[in-house]
Amino acid sequence: MLSKKDYKIYLLDEDVFYMNIFQQQLVNLGYTDITAFHEAAKCLENLNPPPDIIFYDDGIDFVKGLEVLKMIKRHNPDIFMIYICGQDDVDTVVQSLKYGVFDYFVKGENDMKNIEMVLTKVSRVKDLLQKNNVVRFKNFDTVPSVR
Repeated sequence: MLSKKDYKIYLLDEDVFYMNIFQQQLVNLGYTDITAFHEAAKCLENLNPPPDIIFYDDGIDFVKGLEVLKMIKRHNPDIFMIYICGQDDVDTVVQSLKYGVFDYFVKGENDMKNIEMVLTKVSRVKDLLQKNNVVRFKNFDTVPSVR
């Protein structure tokens, strides 16, 4: 099982300054496998092997951001997509959640706290998924074979 600090994390944001600050915050939390992209095309080209988590900001073009989200989720629906909003726009968040965003938060002064909270949620969900897979396989082994 991966330690939460071993997650492969991608950052996708057109704002290079914010992305560097965000990356440093992840490093400060102990994460090391972090790759930053400021162009969606570059991120899409590097989905093999897939990251565990992608933090992304759709920037100015929300429609383009939704298309990138859909493409990533079609490639691998198990990637945890975290939407970073520049503003508290309910319609944008609802559309993002509709297309597979795991969670979101609004950029601001609570970024470090928000990053920690969302990564804790990801860890809990991954642990539950792994636990349920183990239980399912154990139950499968106890089913008598039909001959």
